[in-house]
Amino acid sequence: MISMTIKPNDSPLFGKDGDKFTYLQLKERLIRESENDVSLRVDLDSRQKDSIFAFGRGDLHLGILVEKMRREGYEMSLTPPQVIFKEINGEKHEPIEEVTIEISNEHVNTLIDSIQNRKGLLLSSDDVGNDKSKVLFEAPSRGLFGFRPFMIALSKGHCIITRY
Repeated sequence: MISMTIKPNDSPLFGKDGDKFTYLQLKERLIRESENDVSLRVDLDSRQKDSIFAFGRGDLHLGILVEKMRREGYEMSLTPPQVIFKEINGEKHEPIEEVTIEISNEHVNTLIDSIQNRKGLLLSSDDVGNDKSKVLFEAPSRGLFGFRPFMIALSKGHCIITRY
């Protein structure tokens, strides 16, 4: 899961884009959304009275929620998404994803370098014909933030990325 902190907009451009910008309006909207969306969890921050924590299934899930609220006229300030670590037997564990990428052979080396720079581990690489390879990785979720746009730009849109 991914978390994000949502606060009322306090920038100098306050009030320019929407008409709903108070903490109470944001809180009511997020609680209403969490009642309909079982994969969304909303917690109120007891230390900071104007912060709301939203926990979702991924950056896309929270991105859709924020965009939907923005179109409804809500103004808010957001923190970058953060991966939620799980504690098992006193040890912190981060979520690991299995990533399968089908890409042309000319981009495989750049792909492998990029994933390894993001703390990923190459599991297998198979030639699938038509000058394409299927590459399987295991990588931490936090290393995969911003990875999809990078790969689409590298391959000029000619790759298939699947994450589990």
